Amino acid sequence: MKLRPFSIEDAPVILSWIKDKTDFRKWSADRYSSYPPKPEDMLAQYANDNIFPFTAIDDAGKVIGHIILRYPDSSKTVIRLGFIIIDNQLRGKGYGKQMLELAIQKAQRDYKVQKITLGVFDNNPSAIRCYESVGFTVTGTDTYLIDGGQWMGKEMEIHIIDKPVITKACLEDLQEILQLQYLAYQSEAALFGSNDIPPLKQTIDEVIEEYHKGVILKLVADNKIIGSIRAWETEGTVHVGKLMVHPGYRHCGYGTKLLNEIESYFSQKRFVLFTSTRSMNNLRMYQRMGYKEFERKDVTAELEFIYLEKKI
Repeated sequence: MKLRPFSIEDAPVILSWIKDKTDFRKWSADRYSSYPPKPEDMLAQYANDNIFPFTAIDDAGKVIGHIILRYPDSSKTVIRLGFIIIDNQLRGKGYGKQMLELAIQKAQRDYKVQKITLGVFDNNPSAIRCYESVGFTVTGTDTYLIDGGQWMGKEMEIHIIDKPVITKACLEDLQEILQLQYLAYQSEAALFGSNDIPPLKQTIDEVIEEYHKGVILKLVADNKIIGSIRAWETEGTVHVGKLMVHPGYRHCGYGTKLLNEIESYFSQKRFVLFTSTRSMNNLRMYQRMGYKEFERKDVTAELEFIYLEKKI
């Protein structure tokens, strides 16, 4: 797949994917005054120097998707995505995710922005899941008047970082890292339907104690700490824990970078870490990086930990 500039010849194909007025409003919100739209209506939507429409094509040149990038204000520091659509016969096969990834790359490379936003209606859950799969997170909600009715929608955004920096944390960083921990582990708590998990109950004194007995790393971008990991060594075994990435910066490989970096602080050692049986994304990442399961432990009736190891 690749993105090329939209042309009026693409419009009939793109508009043919919209089967009814509800789908039309999910795609366009209130941007069009009438349904069904005509190709010239679509072209008129893009008659602005701050709007950049693109068509997604496959290797054979067939039109399979459409998306626009635009500057929402004169600062030109943010790109907003819109009019996102994939050929309805190709949905559920990863094409939407691939098109979004190309759009994110284009926003970073060609428009030099570090934040991308979009809006989506609550009645479009498959689109929400697609946006989340490439790293978008919900930042707010809103209500829209659509054809005389109220539709609830979500605002989502993703941050792009050119050169994140991983360094050792200092004592002054620990409070910020703990606040990040409380935020990052909300998704873990949601897997169990409870906030009663150790990372959400840890105190600053306990973090300081861990700081003094081992190594805590921080990942810094946009002038804030957006990731962290810690480890300490006992009797030749390095215990790795509290690998976390800010929800707005996930799916960018930062967890892998943090784990690689902490391993570099300890040579020719056995590394041990654990995760819950419900944390499948974490488990897949650890296994991908060479960690192998060696033990399981029941913590509560609802919580089971998987222990993994890796020898370097």
